[in-house]
Amino acid sequence: MTDHIFKDWMDTPTDSGGPTTEEAAIIADYVSCRNTIGQALDLGVYKLPNLLIDMGHYLNQDSDLITVARALSIFPHILERMGTEFSRQETHSLVEYFCARLENKDDVLNYRAGIYEVAFSLNILIKWKCFIPSDAGIVAMAVFGLANRSTFKDQKPTTRVKLYEVIDFLFKKYQAPLIRDVKVTPLILGLVSMAELEKNPSCLGILFPLYTHIGRNWRGYPLGDSDYDAIWESFIRYFPVTLGGAPQDPSVPSKELIKELLLQCVLSSHHYAKGAVPRFIDMLDTNTDLSANLKIEVLSTLAACVDSYPVPTIAEWSSKIWDALKFEIWNGENEDFIQGALEVLRATAASLGRSQDTWSTQTPMTEFVVAAATECKSRFRDSKKLYLVSSGRILHAVASGSLYAFHLVAKTVLPAMHVMRQDLKLPSEKKMLLTVYNYILDARLAQPQDDPQRDLLVRSFEGFRDGIVEVYFDAVSNIQQESSSSDLPFGVPAVEGLVLLSQIPSYLSAVEQGMIVQELNTILFSPPQDNDIRNAVLLSLQKISAMEPETFHEITLTNFIEKLPDTLSHNGVELKANLEIIAGHLQDLVEIACSRPCQRQLHNGTPINTASSYWHRNFDAMENKLLEKLDVVLQEKGQQEYANMILAAICGGLQVFDTNLNSIRIKSSEPSPLDPKIGPYSYIVKALFQKVVQQKRSTSATYIGIKESFDEKFVQMVGRTAMWALRSNLTTAANSMPLNWNALHPDQPSVIWTLFTHGLKDESLNDSQQNLQKGPADKCLANVLSMYLLAGHRLSEPLTDAPLRIEPAKVASSMIRNAISSESRSSRFGRMCMLWFLQLLVSKYRAASQPYAASSFDATLHQPLQVMTFEVDICRTKSDQEIKNTYQTLAYFTAASIASFDHSMEPLVNMMIKALSDPKYGRRVGQSFRILLAKSEVMDKLNFCKIRALRFQKVISLVVIPLQGAYASPMTSRMGKDNIVIALAGVLAYMEPDLVADAFGFSSIMLEGCDSSDDFTKETFIHLLQVLIPFCPKDAESHLDTVIRLMTDRTHNTYDSPSDASVRCRAKALDVLMRLTEHLPVAGLLQRRARLMPELDLALDDCSRDVRVKAQVAKMKWLRLGTVV
Repeated sequence: MTDHIFKDWMDTPTDSGGPTTEEAAIIADYVSCRNTIGQALDLGVYKLPNLLIDMGHYLNQDSDLITVARALSIFPHILERMGTEFSRQETHSLVEYFCARLENKDDVLNYRAGIYEVAFSLNILIKWKCFIPSDAGIVAMAVFGLANRSTFKDQKPTTRVKLYEVIDFLFKKYQAPLIRDVKVTPLILGLVSMAELEKNPSCLGILFPLYTHIGRNWRGYPLGDSDYDAIWESFIRYFPVTLGGAPQDPSVPSKELIKELLLQCVLSSHHYAKGAVPRFIDMLDTNTDLSANLKIEVLSTLAACVDSYPVPTIAEWSSKIWDALKFEIWNGENEDFIQGALEVLRATAASLGRSQDTWSTQTPMTEFVVAAATECKSRFRDSKKLYLVSSGRILHAVASGSLYAFHLVAKTVLPAMHVMRQDLKLPSEKKMLLTVYNYILDARLAQPQDDPQRDLLVRSFEGFRDGIVEVYFDAVSNIQQESSSSDLPFGVPAVEGLVLLSQIPSYLSAVEQGMIVQELNTILFSPPQDNDIRNAVLLSLQKISAMEPETFHEITLTNFIEKLPDTLSHNGVELKANLEIIAGHLQDLVEIACSRPCQRQLHNGTPINTASSYWHRNFDAMENKLLEKLDVVLQEKGQQEYANMILAAICGGLQVFDTNLNSIRIKSSEPSPLDPKIGPYSYIVKALFQKVVQQKRSTSATYIGIKESFDEKFVQMVGRTAMWALRSNLTTAANSMPLNWNALHPDQPSVIWTLFTHGLKDESLNDSQQNLQKGPADKCLANVLSMYLLAGHRLSEPLTDAPLRIEPAKVASSMIRNAISSESRSSRFGRMCMLWFLQLLVSKYRAASQPYAASSFDATLHQPLQVMTFEVDICRTKSDQEIKNTYQTLAYFTAASIASFDHSMEPLVNMMIKALSDPKYGRRVGQSFRILLAKSEVMDKLNFCKIRALRFQKVISLVVIPLQGAYASPMTSRMGKDNIVIALAGVLAYMEPDLVADAFGFSSIMLEGCDSSDDFTKETFIHLLQVLIPFCPKDAESHLDTVIRLMTDRTHNTYDSPSDASVRCRAKALDVLMRLTEHLPVAGLLQRRARLMPELDLALDDCSRDVRVKAQVAKMKWLRLGTVV
């Protein structure tokens, strides 16, 4: 016995969000009773008839519609939660009752209520196993009856969705009994009547797939033409689709989804072709006013139809399609329309060729292709300028459809094209004809490799081989003969055609392919050259080299290396000219070898000592040849500039190749390397380090230095090459060169200090090599390579356990002392690398606060932060240069600490702020604040450093706010305030405007900064004025006179009174004056216009063109104030 009665359900408040707690309890009581008792619907003492009788009080003719709907609403909840289905008889009784309510034969008023609840209940019952298939027809006709009485269209979309779901399930699950009991035509008419006025996307999302199901799966049933016509008329009226839900509402089908569903309806049966093809062709009529998007949609739909319908259907309409589209291509101006029409023609040829088992001359495809090719051929003669290239595009589209279509096109037009070529005199006409040849070759390449009729195509196209080869070789010969002429329009298509020709499998002999590559090399090496031809040759050599690596190794690479002499003249003018030529050759070689990966392995097998995959073959060959050439050049004296150029090609080639690999790897997976334990670029790094690094001995110890013959620029490029190689995605912990070296030489110092030098057993090198306070200079230069090795190293585990075998904190402390020392004899760049080394150790290895022991004899623990603090504290005892170095080192240390959010950043920032009050060095310290947020060449995410996104906000709390407070303090001197302004400019310059507006605002400090004696500060604050005016217009208005005075003081630049601002600064000041007119009230600006005009007139005579142009614009903006545009 249940605890609830039906009246409880009627009296319980409802909630649109779902059953309330009380409703759920009532439903649970009914369901649990049913599950407990078993076979009969025994709801306590009830059986099904009793439940209906009890509900009858609420379902009688006097009940209002809301009451009826409420009473019926219990059924879906009970039926959904039933653990055991009813008997077939009980289910049949419920179905009959619900259908009677839908049919409403006696037009009972309250039967019009609760249709949603009835549809929901039926939607559950028809999915039960006990549902009787013969009841499917009863349900369908009951639902159709709603549409016949026009009741269906008045229902809410949610109700219609439920009714569509009922019909959709019946048509798919019970189509056989439905058709048996109701017949096809009544079912189709009933469904069409439901959809007569439908405009809801959710309903169409059910209706269109149902139409598609009928078209594809009811073909075995007796659907007549009238049935297909009824369905066609029902769905095609929605084309073009304008209905659809908003993209942000996934519950409603989007417009794009409705388009796709409608397209599937059109494609579901070939019976729709008689309506679809003429309809879409008529829409393409030139007299029809279609939008661009609609015309593209019509063309894409027509192409889909042609691609989907069977051959007999397409054959019937192929001639009409050709007649409708040919002029769209010949006379068209919109490229999207032309591409759409070409795709329809390609699809037509492809569809007609699907059943082409033999190459017969009497098939629908033959008629279509030959007719199109013949008409294009006749157009060749009508007007070459108007029709030659467009006809070539048509031939390409048709020939790409199938092998036989290509055969027919080639046989029809190629002989005529060979004859036409003999009569052409104008270069422009030769260009157009070569373009058509290229279209033919491209269509040949588009044919599938595994087609069973491929041998027929190979034999048929072989007959045109000699003529085609002659065409392109003659064109290339003309390019070489007329290389000095600027009128060679046919040069680009001739070069592109050679590439297409070489790509056709087994079409050319190895000798002919070699001749093509040699011709392209000859063109490239023959100045002067047309830029378009040159670019086409480079692109062609890239493609051919990637496909045929042997030709690159044997011809192209050999030719380029032969162009590189062993030595260059020392004569200044001659040397400069030769270097320019060599730079061009090296740049071309890198572009050819490094822009694309090699597409296959060499025929002769893998070269010796190769670890990488075949993608690297051309790149590796180029790098090895350049390394060999570099050895030869370095043996000669006075060739450093030439050697630097070759090294730049080696380094640049690696960077270009690795970058291109990253983009290509997105689309395809790289083959496995031959040896996963060796890095793909290790041989380059090893060879370069062996050239420049040398074990040396000073008066006190052995150290690693740089050979005397190498300059700083050369060493820098070697270091960058190592960094790029190590940080490549191809470098892993398993193939990392530094890690492998340390593993193979456990008894040697760390590779960071030995730099891949063999035979070093002295462990003291781990300490001595990092001590550069006394130099020598070549040891400092070797430190550059150590820094770049550490920069490129990929972190894979905590450094304390890492096999690099260095102590980050100890090395960081050494770099602090090295950078401060004035006796290291290091170059400026060498000292900069010490600072970068420090930044890497702090931001990448968290070295700032790590303790370390100074030596095995000293148990005291030290930290880099303590070392830095000590060095700042003893500044008064240092020389002038060392003090400057100390504060610069402090700035770089602080920048790394802020970037990585290290705990040391607060004490470091406090030291910098305190140093601003130094009367002698405070200004320099203020300028060093620019380092804190500036982008670093080495400390970045590419080198796996920790660069926090919130560092700007951290600087506001650590730097900006304290400095604002110090500026406002009466204890701060005038000089101290000037230094604070300079420091604030250094950090604010790198922040986003909205962040500056929130944290700094339109303050008096900014206005004072506009008058600073420091150029960077002045320019920064003027720029901030410009960008903050839109954020703070009221503040700008309150300081309007001051802003105008400060800006005109900058722009006032005369012979008698020159400006204290740079050209950039004067131009930015004018930007501020223009920005005022855009965001401030006009009335206040008009009051000041008369005083401003003379200053703008002076700016119109400024010595800088940029200032004059901006002054003119600013004057016009101020003159237009108050005018209505």
